Amino acid sequence: MRWLARLFIALFFLLTVWFVAMPRATLNFPADGVGEVGYQWNTRNRIYRGDMLSGGRATEPGELIPREDFYMVVDWWINSEYRGCVKVIPKWYGTDIYLDADGNLDLSSEGGTDLDRVMHCTNRPEENITCRPC
Repeated sequence: MRWLARLFIALFFLLTVWFVAMPRATLNFPADGVGEVGYQWNTRNRIYRGDMLSGGRATEPGELIPREDFYMVVDWWINSEYRGCVKVIPKWYGTDIYLDADGNLDLSSEGGTDLDRVMHCTNRPEENITCRPC
């Protein structure tokens, strides 16, 4: 019975380390934002769509050991009006993408966006990635 408890503790520890070590990217919409933001994450052809209200955020995990061709792309829109698209190369402890109140990418120095890990979609990888709302 003790070996079963040790096995459970070891598995719990491994899963916790895996969850903490996973690089992630987070899209943040401020509390004073106007409208509802629709977004789409494309993480190496794993597509996830969702919506968030003012003050919301959406987080997408990357890969624990990213391959050479790894990419993450997030595009967003407000009230069916396209706002932007960025390619993200996440850090091990997380990459933040902040939007301003109008839903545009916040590129100001005090905005909080990790500008060294975020680039506009004009520099797309070889895969056919469309950065438009569906």
